[in-house]
Amino acid sequence: MFHAHQLTQIENQAASCTRNQTEHGMESSTTRSAFGCAVAALMLAACGDDAPTALPDGDEVRAIVRTCETAAHGMNPEFGRLTSANPAAAIVFVNPQASEQTDPRYYEPLGDGRFHPIKVLVGVATGSIVTVTVPEPERDRVALLYDAPRADSTDGRYTMADGEVQVTFEACDDPDTGFPGYFLVAGPRCVELEVQLGNDVDRIFLPFGISDCR
Repeated sequence: MFHAHQLTQIENQAASCTRNQTEHGMESSTTRSAFGCAVAALMLAACGDDAPTALPDGDEVRAIVRTCETAAHGMNPEFGRLTSANPAAAIVFVNPQASEQTDPRYYEPLGDGRFHPIKVLVGVATGSIVTVTVPEPERDRVALLYDAPRADSTDGRYTMADGEVQVTFEACDDPDTGFPGYFLVAGPRCVELEVQLGNDVDRIFLPFGISDCR
């Protein structure tokens, strides 16, 4: 299970954050739920004046929107912790197969550069609209796969070009909303993401194939 927030710590940071200051927060707790093994995520919380990475023009860059109508309903235990206090607190990433994906070979590409998709359920706080962006330096190693329907694949493997670099998740008004989808990750690593809620942007790190991002 990927935690992109630690509520008390982040809320304290948000209260003291000024226009040109950045503070850092870390969570290393592990919990269990019906989704299985939990893994820690390192979160870097930024002040609200920081801007997300701009997306260049061109058809090669894919940005999509997942609306409430495309959500999967059913409360996950982690969703109850979500709050719209700041971007990192409004979203959670849950990987039900994290304990099975520690083998580095799981992240190796096939000969033609296609990767195994890693299932990650994204939870978003009630009524919130959160945008997740893969920063440009990460885009040859990380992609999101949340379009519906997804790109065709004969064997369930995808190239980075099949995925998205930005996904906006529009939660339903009630209850907290889950969006099924996948990550494409080239090799075990800490995946860096930018999450935006309104004008506020936080930077988070999620571990794939490793125990944590410290």
